[in-house]
Amino acid sequence: MKHAIVALLLSLMSAPTWAHNGDHHGIWSGLMHPLTGVDHLFALSLIGLLAARQLTLSRTLLLGLGSFLIAAMIGQLGWLPPMFEATLALSLIILAALAARVLKLNSYALLPLLAGLAAMHGLAHGAEAPGGAATTQFFVGFLLSSTTLLSLGHLAGRGIERGMLSNLLLKLSSAASAGTGLALLLTNG
Repeated sequence: MKHAIVALLLSLMSAPTWAHNGDHHGIWSGLMHPLTGVDHLFALSLIGLLAARQLTLSRTLLLGLGSFLIAAMIGQLGWLPPMFEATLALSLIILAALAARVLKLNSYALLPLLAGLAAMHGLAHGAEAPGGAATTQFFVGFLLSSTTLLSLGHLAGRGIERGMLSNLLLKLSSAASAGTGLALLLTNG
């Protein structure tokens, strides 16, 4: 049993690199990109979960996808900030701390921070998008997957706030996100 847990943890630690291999083309790659990296899964679902504390689903999607798409277009142009992978890893730790309510911000600070974190992950998607005709297909695919992850996160957040889902889900996802962020910092930082 102990070896199975270690194997699972190691596979989760390597999963973020699957989404960052640069081999992307067409709608299928766009659909799968956010789903094949644990970093993208946590970032998008936790942004949705946190936004649910302040916003309706439609506004959550506008905040998340709007920031994400604008930054993806900038990433498509090839611009990435210095120490980008470390920034993505830190974003997972920040999102985990916010979700677990270890770090508390009022809505005037929370929503711009969530938009900024969504933008950071959008830059990653845009930088890895294919050029040419496949770009539009890739963007359509990753926007569909990203919409799904943000929506599921939002619904989970609403369920937790209303007592319909256990806080254990929040604690486990926060711990897993922070652990993934730390693992990424150690392996890429």
